[in-house]
Amino acid sequence: MKSRSIAIVGLALCASASTCYPRLATAAGETSATPAAPAPAGAAPGEAPAARQELERELAALNESGAQLEQLRDRFERSNDERKVLLAPELMEKRSAYLRQLNGVADRLAADDSQGMTTQRAPATASVSQALSKEGARLLRDLEHELERVNSLITRDTATAEDLDQLDAARKASLDSLPALFSDADLNLKARASLEQDTSQQREQLKQLLTRSATLTGSLLRTVSDSLDKLKAKSGAKPSEEDQALRERLLGYRELLAQLQHKNLDLMDSYGIDTVQRRQDLIRATGEVSQDILNAKVASGLLSKWTNDAIAWTSERASGFIVKVISCVLIVLLFVGLARVARRIAERTLGRSKQMSSLASDFFVKLSARVVLVIGLLIAAATIGIEVGPLLAGLGIAGFVLGFALQETLSNFAAGMMILVYRPFDIGDVIEAAGVSGAVQDMTLVSTSVVTFDNQMLVVPNSKIWGGVIRNVTHLATRRVDLQFGIGYADDVQHATRVLNDIVRQHPKVLADPAPVVRVHELGESSVKFVVRPWVKTADYWDVYWDLTLEVKSRFDAEGISFPFPQRAVHVYSSGDSRPAMHSEIVPINKQA
Repeated sequence: MKSRSIAIVGLALCASASTCYPRLATAAGETSATPAAPAPAGAAPGEAPAARQELERELAALNESGAQLEQLRDRFERSNDERKVLLAPELMEKRSAYLRQLNGVADRLAADDSQGMTTQRAPATASVSQALSKEGARLLRDLEHELERVNSLITRDTATAEDLDQLDAARKASLDSLPALFSDADLNLKARASLEQDTSQQREQLKQLLTRSATLTGSLLRTVSDSLDKLKAKSGAKPSEEDQALRERLLGYRELLAQLQHKNLDLMDSYGIDTVQRRQDLIRATGEVSQDILNAKVASGLLSKWTNDAIAWTSERASGFIVKVISCVLIVLLFVGLARVARRIAERTLGRSKQMSSLASDFFVKLSARVVLVIGLLIAAATIGIEVGPLLAGLGIAGFVLGFALQETLSNFAAGMMILVYRPFDIGDVIEAAGVSGAVQDMTLVSTSVVTFDNQMLVVPNSKIWGGVIRNVTHLATRRVDLQFGIGYADDVQHATRVLNDIVRQHPKVLADPAPVVRVHELGESSVKFVVRPWVKTADYWDVYWDLTLEVKSRFDAEGISFPFPQRAVHVYSSGDSRPAMHSEIVPINKQA
């Protein structure tokens, strides 16, 4: 269907092409039925042969392109509809190529004025000027026809889905062709001006067509925007499938019209036509803030219009607006109170749960209050007429954008959720994680606050904690105290074992179950090493550690058990003996002579 529409547009664009491709002269007063480029007779002395030959080649190529385009148009007109569908794209491409080539030759002729080609340039310039004039007239006629066609296509309606699809394709093809026609007409006028043609009349005609196109496009934009507003009011928050399809179709029309209007206004600016009002109308019709808003006149006009609209709206709806504002404030206050009630209920309910950590309980308590408050704010916004759906959609888009900007924060958030779910520690636990040791004081979804043993507050990102090893020192009820003591090799090992067992069992904070362990662990270089491993309550760990260390020192001194220091055996040999006599002496490593 789209190809058939292209064929129709192509036929409209090429309707008058038969009179627009004359054979261009390559010498003074000369036209030919073939694309040959005969050498000029009587060339002026001093003419540049290379430049003359280059111009002849360009004119010959232009003649050939015109002839090919005319032949293709004849084939197009003699073909049936199906064949026209296939030929239309090629015809439009050939036409555009010919126009570019014609303008290029005109620019070349204007630039070659200083190269001494007076004999060759005069007839060629006359022929090219004639072709440009005819082409310019055809472009203006095509613009007239296409503007009428755009109006008829946009306002036309159909009954069947197949016809509607075909109409959509025709609309798009026609709207796409208008900017190309205006651009070609503009380039045509510039090429003719470079050859010193008087184009004032055609320039005024093009300005009128531009103004007409902008007026028509603006009117169609307002019509489509009004239809969208009516459809939105009719369908509400949940449109049917038919309404949604119609809305998407209208949005497509509006986008095409907005693109056409932008191109119209840009070209109008180049011709010195005032476009301020139309740019303001374009922003109001589409609701899109483009670079036009940077124009001081456009911005001031829009601001003035919005201010007047706001004053008029306020004066008309002042009483109703005040009632809505009061209702909004009351709703917010009501939900603030409900949020506090929800918080207390959550605290009491979760406080009795033994399966949930304090961190999770605190999180859900705060979450319940905030959810109630957010619901209240949304209801209050809806009360004063703010549409909640687009607001939530905007917040979602903003959240998506912020997500990329705050990836590290989101990583901390995800780690906080994992800590809440798996509960590796709770408030009050002593942990070692992320290179930090201390008691957990507080936790959010982003960070965890830890108080160190020397009373410093450290705030650690959750991603650092969850991404490494977490050691919860106080999670379990009991801990084992690992101690190690050494005695001399001359001391009684059995006696030392009894003394150590007696010390451990007599301490009131050492647990009987599991039973403490006292064993000879290692025969060191200068001592026999014992390990002492009693079990205690987690809270008594350091008390028992320090008490046992002090008691072992005191009892060993009382029982005559030594704590040996590191020693080294020194062997002395006599220098004159064949078999030197060895004298041994045990010398303390750190003892000074």
